[in-house]
Amino acid sequence: MIQSSIQRRTFHPAVAAPGFTLIELLAVITIIGVLAALVLAAVGKARRMAYTAREISAAKQLMVAYLTYPIDNRDRLLAGKDDSEAKYDETGQGFGGEYGGGDMVSASWVHAIRPYLGNRFINTLYVNEQAFYYQELVSRHGTAGAAYHLSLFTTFGMNMDGVGGLAGGSMKEQVAVRRVNEATLPSGLIVFTSANGRNTADPKDIRAGYFRLEAPVPKWPSKNLTEQPADISMDEKYGYVSFRNSGKAVVAFLDGHVKLYTCAELRDMRLWAEEARATDNPKWRPKAIL
Repeated sequence: MIQSSIQRRTFHPAVAAPGFTLIELLAVITIIGVLAALVLAAVGKARRMAYTAREISAAKQLMVAYLTYPIDNRDRLLAGKDDSEAKYDETGQGFGGEYGGGDMVSASWVHAIRPYLGNRFINTLYVNEQAFYYQELVSRHGTAGAAYHLSLFTTFGMNMDGVGGLAGGSMKEQVAVRRVNEATLPSGLIVFTSANGRNTADPKDIRAGYFRLEAPVPKWPSKNLTEQPADISMDEKYGYVSFRNSGKAVVAFLDGHVKLYTCAELRDMRLWAEEARATDNPKWRPKAIL
């Protein structure tokens, strides 16, 4: 029969595809959030490490320049301030009356060391965020107008009371070594560290560095900094030393090596002054300045 030859089709109801429950969705979202946080943390850490690496590299270049200077100057180390010699800007132009703060600019170690840096401040004395400050100043004011500010707000500050001295009669120069061979332990005498001198009058000012340092005794507060403080008045209180590198400062020594130091480690006055090293006194105090 015709009907018997026709195969009957059996229809089955469609089965819904399995889906995620609310708990499963929440679990996935949580996992994604955790992974994103880990990635962001890793990126932030990598960025900080890159910043520190650039600052260390710049400090090493700075020390090559610093130790080259005595070769041309009868073994005399570069003084923190010395107006007895001519200094020039990046174009080779001598500092004259058109430069704001002319006397201070012409006496600054910053411009004295410039030729030994290949007349280049970017990535040597102005690193990371400070490089943008340099570019902003020069583009806004030109070489002449920027020279004074560029002599002040460098990424690194000099231990000018301990190394090189202040030419011109300051009592501080009596404790500063003037030649490498005057140091008992060149590998233990600070020349430069990371520095901060943020503008207290304008907290949004991007200036971060400072050209000089002040040793921990007798100035620094007793608390050891473990990070860069939000309170910008702390810059001056801690001798302008900056601990912006994960709670550490980049420190360059007279023998040319560079290392990271904590605030607690930098309290040893033997790192700052030859007299402290010679007497093996980590708590040495400088004599009164007349």
